[in-house]
Amino acid sequence: MSLFTKIAKIVGDIMFGIILIVGLTFLVSLLPLKNNYKVFSVMSGSMEPAIPVGSLIFVQPSAIYAMGDIVTYAPSDLNNKKDTTTHRISGKELINGVVFYSTKGDANNTNDSVKIKQDQLVGKYIFKIPYLGYLLSFIKTLTGLVLIVIIPATIIIYEEFRKIANEAKNISKIRQEKKRSRNEISS
Repeated sequence: MSLFTKIAKIVGDIMFGIILIVGLTFLVSLLPLKNNYKVFSVMSGSMEPAIPVGSLIFVQPSAIYAMGDIVTYAPSDLNNKKDTTTHRISGKELINGVVFYSTKGDANNTNDSVKIKQDQLVGKYIFKIPYLGYLLSFIKTLTGLVLIVIIPATIIIYEEFRKIANEAKNISKIRQEKKRSRNEISS
């Protein structure tokens, strides 16, 4: 095996590994997981140092939320669940029979200006994977989808078709050689 072939194989294996990790990360973010985990990218520094910018976080719905819990919540417009915020619960009060939570980012000096109702809470923070949120956020853009998913997938598909075509040529050659051998034997 030539040096170029070895390098090409190593690069191909690395690209396949990256594509696999990226694909799995993307799928995890879209699929409902066991125990109703949801996955989000944290793209602001309001929760540092507890949750660094670019982290991928997993949250799980809970029946009970307490002071100090880190929660992810949707804006009051419940149709817009894409724009979530992850902050720590800093207070709880009952107003006209409805529970409202005050929240605050760890890196912020003051509480958030809007109180959060129970039905806005998406879930309680469970754990994080630092930096993977950057990748997930990039994949969700058109450029990221093209560069990290579509182009590598196209290259892989092309290579597979090329291998199939080469194998078909080899099979055709073998058949022609067998046919030629039979003709030589019978003549």
